Amino acid sequence: MAQPEAVMALSGRPSWGATGDAAKVTIVEFSDFQCPFCRKAAFLLRPYLGQYRKDVQFVFVNYPLHRDCNPQVQSAVHSFACDAARTALCAAEQNRFWPLHDLIFERQKKISPETLKTWAAEAGLDAALLETCLAAPGTADRLAA
Repeated sequence: MAQPEAVMALSGRPSWGATGDAAKVTIVEFSDFQCPFCRKAAFLLRPYLGQYRKDVQFVFVNYPLHRDCNPQVQSAVHSFACDAARTALCAAEQNRFWPLHDLIFERQKKISPETLKTWAAEAGLDAALLETCLAAPGTADRLAA
């Protein structure tokens, strides 16, 4: 039997619901904050799956559709997807991923580097920690992974 090329590590990624052995099912969503279809999924999946929180683990994976931060993508479809994904990674470090996730998707058509910082503040992020995280080379590396 052929072995898979690689197995993605899910630990450390934003998730909700059951954890560890309690999760009977794990759903992994690959999402781009500028994708209109991802926006629809963001507001349909969580409410629907909420009734199964004790059995289902839901894991979010940033997958921006832009070659500047995603080595798997050759095009530059969404101009602010990389900025949004990096900001979301930094929000996760401050345990504020889901509030920022919701704000970005709610206001998707207005994404820009400036609005992301405003929304991060609304989501409760510390501005100084956010700036440090955004400037850190490790943030871009984690996103590319």
